Amino acid sequence: MSTLTEEVQANQALSETKKAPLFDFFSVRDAEGAKSQYITEYLKEPGVNSSEGTIRVFAAHYVKFSPLVRSWFVGRPDGDIQRTSMGYEYIRVEPTHPLYPQIKDACEELYSFNESVLSHLAHKAAATPKAGA
Repeated sequence: MSTLTEEVQANQALSETKKAPLFDFFSVRDAEGAKSQYITEYLKEPGVNSSEGTIRVFAAHYVKFSPLVRSWFVGRPDGDIQRTSMGYEYIRVEPTHPLYPQIKDACEELYSFNESVLSHLAHKAAATPKAGA
């Protein structure tokens, strides 16, 4: 068994015993029905300075992730929390992190939503008569 496979299995075992936050395409919550911590963007990193597939999760401006969310990322080799120079806090999560599948799904959901909105706007713009035409 590869070291990566063993690490993923160990991470999955950890996630089964520890309460995990819930990510969706626009927020993260500590539990069902809990207050949302808004997400402004998911960004797929190109793999230059990090593992291929690494995702960044940006919190809304001046929002700090909760202690529960922080506990899943601070001090881990496969994830961390950083702050941009403009004050945005973000999570870096690599594919070996136990919450990666959930975060990847949320990221894909947001990308799909954004694509559908842009497609709708493009069709609407194409159907709008041009001034002077």
